[in-house]
Amino acid sequence: MISAIIMASGFSRRMGENKLLMKYNNKFLIEYTLDVISKCNFKDKLIVTQYEKIKEIGENLDFKVVKNKYPNRGISESIKLGIKNCEESEGYMFF
Repeated sequence: MISAIIMASGFSRRMGENKLLMKYNNKFLIEYTLDVISKCNFKDKLIVTQYEKIKEIGENLDFKVVKNKYPNRGISESIKLGIKNCEESEGYMFF
């Protein structure tokens, strides 16, 4: 089976604020992604983030959450943390 890894550690510099925590129809944008992934049959469902609010949202939806302590290292840090914290899988899908 395949594991889902949601990379949510970015700084959203071009946006000026965390786009995942922007609301649309009274829901955070990250919640739309997590809702869809929740309905899929992934082996693991994991979020890598530096943000406490995203951690709370993920845990409330029964996702495993991994804290990214070094988001300034770039996207590769989220990829490494995601794979390291998933059970062995046939593959990984990144969101």
